[in-house]
Amino acid sequence: MKLKISLLIYVALTAQVALAQFDPETGRPSESQPGKTEVVKHIKTWRLSEGYTLADTLQPDTMLIGFQQHNPILRHNPFTLHLGNIGSPAQSMSIGDQHDDQDFIFNNALLFYQPKADQWLFYNTTLPYTNLYYQNSGPKRRSEENIGILFTQNINKAWNAGINYNMHSNIGRYSGQNTENRLFRFFTSFNSKAYQLHAALSLYKFDQLENGGIEDNNYIVNGNNPEYSEIEPENIPVWLQNTKHYLRTQRYLLNQSLNIGKISRGDSLQMQTLPVGTLFHTLEVNATQRRFNIDNLPTDNRTGKADQYFTNIYADSLVTRDTLRYTEVKNTVQLRFNEEANSLLKFGLRAYLENEIQTYQRDEPGVVLIETGQLTTSSIPRKKTFINTAVGGQIFKNTGNNFWWNAGAKTYITGNKIGDMELSGMANSSFRVGKDTAGIFALGDLTLRSPGYLFETYYSNHFFWNNDFRKEKTLRVKGGIRIPTQRFEITGEARLINDCFYWNEQALPDQSSEVLQMVEIALSQHFRWGILNSVNKVSYQVTSNDRIRPLPMLSAYSANYIEHLAFKVLRFQIGFDVRYFTQYYAPAYMPATGQFYAQRLEKIGEYPFADAFANFHLKRARIGVKWEHVNDGLMGIYNSFLLPGYPNNPRAFKIQVSWNFYD
Repeated sequence: MKLKISLLIYVALTAQVALAQFDPETGRPSESQPGKTEVVKHIKTWRLSEGYTLADTLQPDTMLIGFQQHNPILRHNPFTLHLGNIGSPAQSMSIGDQHDDQDFIFNNALLFYQPKADQWLFYNTTLPYTNLYYQNSGPKRRSEENIGILFTQNINKAWNAGINYNMHSNIGRYSGQNTENRLFRFFTSFNSKAYQLHAALSLYKFDQLENGGIEDNNYIVNGNNPEYSEIEPENIPVWLQNTKHYLRTQRYLLNQSLNIGKISRGDSLQMQTLPVGTLFHTLEVNATQRRFNIDNLPTDNRTGKADQYFTNIYADSLVTRDTLRYTEVKNTVQLRFNEEANSLLKFGLRAYLENEIQTYQRDEPGVVLIETGQLTTSSIPRKKTFINTAVGGQIFKNTGNNFWWNAGAKTYITGNKIGDMELSGMANSSFRVGKDTAGIFALGDLTLRSPGYLFETYYSNHFFWNNDFRKEKTLRVKGGIRIPTQRFEITGEARLINDCFYWNEQALPDQSSEVLQMVEIALSQHFRWGILNSVNKVSYQVTSNDRIRPLPMLSAYSANYIEHLAFKVLRFQIGFDVRYFTQYYAPAYMPATGQFYAQRLEKIGEYPFADAFANFHLKRARIGVKWEHVNDGLMGIYNSFLLPGYPNNPRAFKIQVSWNFYD
C-alpha cells in the first residue's frame, strides 16, 4: 500500500513538472526570461448541467469551513446514514436527497462515492494546479486511510487536462467490515470560440467485506456491563465473515459542441459577437459489474451463521457466486438556440433526441425457482438488451440580473420505457432586502417512470423475484429563500408519489397502491459573533407511511467553533460539531442485494454523535485534527446505532492534510 501511494504521488509531481515546462498562455515550451511578468494564479472550475449544454461555474474547495468533515457523504449532507466506515453503503435521511437508479438498482447504496458525469469538475488554470490530500486514523491494527490527488494544467489557453485519484481504505473497527474504494478520473476540455469539447474517463473500484451487522445489541447498549464492555469491538460477534462485495464501474463522457451562426449585440463601443445557436453531441458509456461472494456458506469460515442469516438458498448450499453485468451506451444530439439571438421573445430554446442501449448479463448459477410449489429451472434469460429512444425540449432564460427561469419536457417514444415522461420547471430571482440581496427560487417536476428491469426480474443464490409493476408517478414541488450576506437559507419540499417503488420488510422490491405524501422543511443558518461561529442545519420531515419511506421527524447538525487569524498568516478553528436525529424505524441493510429496506423491529435515533476538532489554514495548506465520536460512552450512554445492527465506530483520533500547489 505504501509503495502504491508513493508511486501515485511521484507520478502526480512528475506530471506537474513536465507540464509546467509549457507556457500556460501560448502552450509552447517556456523559457527562463529575467524580468518576465509572473503569471497570476487563477483557477476556473465548472461542471456541465442542463443536459451538458451549460457550464455551471463553481468555486474550488479551499475553504476552512467544514474541513473537519472528512467523510465525503457527510460533507455532502450531514443527514446521511451509513454502515459505520468511510466508503461503506449509505443512504440519505433527507427527502430532497434520496435518489435511486432504476437502470441498475445494485448501484444505489454506493452512488455517493461515484458521482455521475453531470457532477464531474472541469478546470481552466493559468498555472499548474495540484492538490494532495491525506487522512489517517487509528488504532493501527484497525486503521483508516484516505488519499486524494488532483492535478490539472492548461496545455494552452483553450486546452486543459488533468487527473484525479481518490482512495478510501478502512480495515473497520468491527470484524468483517473492510472497505477499499478507489476512484481514478482523467479529464480534458477544449474551449474555443467556435468549438468546445469535454471528455472524461472515470474508473470506480469497490472491494468490501459485509458482516451483516453485529449479532447482539447488548455489546453496544450495555457498555457499562463488564460482560460486554471488556470485549474489543473487533471481537464482537457479527453475522458474516469473509462475505465479499465487489463493484467495478467504468464511465466515459465525450461532449462536443459547435457554434452556429453569428449575431452582434451592443453598441459601437462595446460590440459583442455571439452564436445564434449551438449543436451538441454527447456520448456516454457506463459499464458496471457486481459480484457477491461467500466462500463457505454453511460456516462462513468463522461464524457458522451465514446460512441462518439468509432465509433462502436457491442454487448452491456451499458457496455463493452472484455475478451481474450492466452496460449502457447513450447518444444524445441537441440543438440549442441561444436567448441572445431571440430579440423578440427573449428566451432560449433547446431540443434533443436521445438513444440508449442497455444490456444486462448474468452468469448462469444453475438457480432453481419455486413456482407453484415445485422447484423448476429458471427460464429467465442470461442476457437482455433494451433500446430506448426519447425526445425532449426546453425553453430557458439564463441571462439577466434579477430573474431566471426554465421549463422542459421529455418523453420516451420507443423501448421498454415507452410512455415514461418528465415535465419540469424552475424560477429563480434576486432582489434587495434593506442592505442585503436575497434570492427566492421555486422548482417542480412531474415524472412518470417504469420500474427497472432488475426491479422486476432477478434471481440469485439467496433472492429471486418476478414482478409486474405499474409506472410510478411523482409530483415534486420545492422552494426557498437565500440571503447569502446573512448566511441564511430556508427551503421547503413536498412530494406526492403514487404507485411508489420501495423495498419491503422481506428485503424484496414492492409497490404501494396508495398515494405517499412527504414534506420537508430545512433551515440553514451560520451565526457569527466576533470570533465565535455556529453553523446550524435543521430538517423537519413528515411522511404519510413510514413503512414505505421511513424518515426521522427531526434531524439537526451544529458546528460551533472559535475562528481567529494568528500572526496574520495562520487561520484556525477550534470547536465541536454534533449530529442528531429523532427515533424512527431506520431502514435495515441487505448485503446480498446491497439495498436498504423497511423494517419494524427496532427504532434508531435520539443519540448525539459529537466530534471535537481543530482546523488550521496556513498559506496553501489546510490541516485538521479531530477526536471523532468523542462522546462515546459519555454519561453511560452507548446507544450509538446508525442502522439496525450497525453501530457508529468507537471514539478515534483522526488527522488530515490538504495541500495546494500552484506551480
